[in-house]
Amino acid sequence: MPSISKLAYIGVLVAMFYVAVANAASVIFVHHSVGRNLISEGNVRALVSHDLWDLDYDHIGLTDPNGNLTGESYGILDTDPEDWHDLWTTSNSARESLLYYDVILFKSCYSACDITSDAMLDQYKDWYVDIKNQLSGYPDKVFVMMSPPPRIRARTTPAEAARAREFAEWLGNQQDRNVRYFDLFDLLAGDDNVLRSEYERAPGGTDSHPNAYANSVVGPIFADFINEVADPNTGVGSDTERSWGGTKLMWAYTLSTIVVTSPDD
Repeated sequence: MPSISKLAYIGVLVAMFYVAVANAASVIFVHHSVGRNLISEGNVRALVSHDLWDLDYDHIGLTDPNGNLTGESYGILDTDPEDWHDLWTTSNSARESLLYYDVILFKSCYSACDITSDAMLDQYKDWYVDIKNQLSGYPDKVFVMMSPPPRIRARTTPAEAARAREFAEWLGNQQDRNVRYFDLFDLLAGDDNVLRSEYERAPGGTDSHPNAYANSVVGPIFADFINEVADPNTGVGSDTERSWGGTKLMWAYTLSTIVVTSPDD
């Protein structure tokens, strides 16, 4: 068993720390205004223990883990289900940019809840089956499909809201080894399938954006979920070189083989 001085031992610990930092997961969340409010009003960035990047409207672009705009954008103009289908099932630069990250979360806005017919609902399902099949081809990545946030009561009908609920529940059953699900709809909607009254930004109005209170409730739940799926011990890929699990095992093994001596030994 090798012997090293206390100073050298500290050096080993420092080196291990930098290995751990290098192995932290890179996470990107693609959204528009609802997601932006969720991050800021829900304190999500501070609660996520990995490198959280987020991508907003194209004219706003990419924000880095420190909350600074980078001036970069990936050309994702819309986030409706058909747009996600086009992005994930065709060859394009936006898809290649997103695949740089270890964990990719993507959602549609509340407009995706405007499901006007059963045929439209079936089309949504067909698109997401195609999407899941594509994502399964990248087993070293973690993808998170998110249900859209619900509409406010004044901007939907009972039939459309019920279809939105059905879509959210169906989407939750499409998970695979590397394809996970976050049900934003259920966290924000009441039993009537519309935005809860206490979560309305303008009570009795037509703005479907969840308010600051809603984001303060959902934000920590969302952050905990991101931490879970980004951790290879609970997410996916614990056998890869970039895993926290592998790093922890390396720490335990290395430290067990070292005998610390005094500088005079």
